Amino acid sequence: MIKIFSCIVLLFSVILAKPSLEVPKISNEARSNFDIYSIDLDNKDSSYEVQIAIPKNLQNPKVIFLLDGTSFFPRFINKYNSYIVVGIGHKGDVAFDRKRRTYDYLPQSNLQGSGGVYEFLSFIKDIVLPLSTKLIEDKIKTNIDSKILFGHSFGGIFTLYTLLEDSLLFDEYFIVSPSLWSEPKFGSLEIKECPKFVYYLWGGNEAKKTQESMPHINFAKDFALKNPKCNISYKEVANKNHGEMIEAGFFELNLY
Repeated sequence: MIKIFSCIVLLFSVILAKPSLEVPKISNEARSNFDIYSIDLDNKDSSYEVQIAIPKNLQNPKVIFLLDGTSFFPRFINKYNSYIVVGIGHKGDVAFDRKRRTYDYLPQSNLQGSGGVYEFLSFIKDIVLPLSTKLIEDKIKTNIDSKILFGHSFGGIFTLYTLLEDSLLFDEYFIVSPSLWSEPKFGSLEIKECPKFVYYLWGGNEAKKTQESMPHINFAKDFALKNPKCNISYKEVANKNHGEMIEAGFFELNLY
């Protein structure tokens, strides 16, 4: 009986840790709070949807760029309405396209199909940022105050990669539960030029799937030590697993 109960608890924990593949819908309340725009873009063999939400009662011209935008964009604006939000998503009928995320978000790693991160970063820099920035500034009639990049899991790895490769592309970085277990090849962990702020978050109940020699706490401390001149904060969020860190990350981002 004890073994059966333990297996049920373990299975339930695994289910909770994995986010749903169903694409969330934008609520009617969010539609009343935001002016929402959508841009379809192609890059090589992949199609993307860039969704932009501008609060109708805008007070702070700060823009949050959400990776995994197919899922994260509706989830964020359904809860929070303080910021301009840009969701960058893989176009399709699933919330998380693992094959395309593996290629776009990860540098060379221990996962087959990774390694397209430089192409995706170039796409963000050369196409997504100029188009979204122009649309937003045309609508709000002023300059954007600050650009924040938010990524979770594989998206957390991409956020970290962007910080290391082109640190001033965004002003601030939220790195949430990056998939260190995939052993991404970063090279140096030294930031070339310090952005305004870097925040590294992970859950206290995350599966022990990180590299044995470098779980989140050790990685975060080492990363901060390697970049003493940069404004880097890190935090373990108690009682949260990997999947739950999506909403926990949103909460911290909205507080910021």
